Amino acid sequence: MCATEIKYERGRITIGEGVERYILIPMRAYTEIINSLVRLVGDAAGAPLYMLGKGIGHGLAEELRYRMKGKEASVEEFVKVYAGYLEELGFGRIEVKEFTGDSATIYMYEPPSMAGIKLVNGEARTWLDKGRKICHLEAGMMAAAFEDYLGGKYRGMEVEHGSTDNPYCVIKVVKQG
Repeated sequence: MCATEIKYERGRITIGEGVERYILIPMRAYTEIINSLVRLVGDAAGAPLYMLGKGIGHGLAEELRYRMKGKEASVEEFVKVYAGYLEELGFGRIEVKEFTGDSATIYMYEPPSMAGIKLVNGEARTWLDKGRKICHLEAGMMAAAFEDYLGGKYRGMEVEHGSTDNPYCVIKVVKQG
């Protein structure tokens, strides 16, 4: 986690110099969101989870713009700031391994979609055991943040993930068109 100050006062959580108010949800609850959608939609739940992630990513955009004020909007700089922000929010350790003008490859170590599976049995664990993609929420969050800050359409996709003993996801974000 980053060395940013987190303050809790009278039911209000603030992070660093940010202007946004935060809530906390346990990792177990995050995994239950995934389980619930898989129960509702079945094997087609990846698309709604991705769209939910995009909604979350769009919701993070205002704070991200605030943090990027006065910084060059290169993909590399943007991804570093966004990765730091997600680390502060508890999305695990994030490394950016590849940058191009239109894409980035992002390694997320202990992302909630993977790390929470250890805590809850259910549909998410079944998906993981079958080798299915699991980080749909995180992929959607990445794509939405790129769209909001850099403009254009982006697609985020999980290209690799680990196991419950080694929880990580590799997400590739690519500009469309």
